[in-house]
Amino acid sequence: MQIEQFIAEAAEQAKRMLKPYPYLEEDLEKAKENFSLTPFDLAVLAKKQNEWCIKCGECCRHCTPINISRGEAELLAQVQGLPYKKFKQKFKLTPRGDGTFNMPAAPCPFLEGNLCSVYAFRPLVCRVFPAGEAIVDTVEGKQKIEFPFYCHVVKKLFAYKIFSLVISFCIERELPFLAEQFKNNMKKLAANLKTRSETMQFALAWAEAHL
Repeated sequence: MQIEQFIAEAAEQAKRMLKPYPYLEEDLEKAKENFSLTPFDLAVLAKKQNEWCIKCGECCRHCTPINISRGEAELLAQVQGLPYKKFKQKFKLTPRGDGTFNMPAAPCPFLEGNLCSVYAFRPLVCRVFPAGEAIVDTVEGKQKIEFPFYCHVVKKLFAYKIFSLVISFCIERELPFLAEQFKNNMKKLAANLKTRSETMQFALAWAEAHL
């Protein structure tokens, strides 16, 4: 799916969350044109992803191979009642050369229906999905962040962002002084956060405290 189509669908979802007003269509178009995600948006994603998840199981079908550590493999072996070596053989774990393994089965062999059968013991890569990789890419300064467009949580984040942009346009129109004050405060904050890592850490702490 092209990012433009995904943003357009998010705008339609955001529209259903808003009461009609004279500038709504204009503001939605402006939001689509100005769409971009900040570290604060990714922090919202990290904080809300479990709450927003609809348990569709699509991540378990798409995100393969699954990268797991030796400790995670040993824990899953215990959960399955298997010796570690037999677990590795059964699930065809292949070393990555960095002390971790790829579990190549697609979909994930622990998917039952749409639910994870080892949810309480799932690997870290599953626990941080979908925010984790986007946060790492942001800290590392990658120009393009890839999002799993099949994920309902990402769809909700994009709709949330469109919604918040439309609200900000309304504030700029109706309360320009307040909007200007907010922009100045954000500039001061940005000046104090020197690196991408500092910005992301601050955003995550903010989300933890306020959401």
